[in-house]
Amino acid sequence: MTKYAVYVLDIKPLEGRALGEAYEKYVGSTYVDGEHQVDDRVDEHHRGYKSNVVKRGYGIVRGRKVGRLHLTRAEAEAAERAEAKRLRGQGYHVWQA
Repeated sequence: MTKYAVYVLDIKPLEGRALGEAYEKYVGSTYVDGEHQVDDRVDEHHRGYKSNVVKRGYGIVRGRKVGRLHLTRAEAEAAERAEAKRLRGQGYHVWQA
């Protein structure tokens, strides 16, 4: 059964490459199942696959899953927004998918 996970990437602007505001965190969500896990999505970001983070001049320091798995995409997106809000409340500049 497919479920969804929220993840956070710690990012940093690459010298001379980042466009716009200097973000520190990227919050996204992805499906997970027996074959595809959050680490796979983080690896895709590293390779630049479906990743505006890399295309906009950011390097990825590390990525991690946040919280529990969600049964629906809508539930995961709501959790993604809540995590981004929580991080902003801690003073981080957050880029949300």
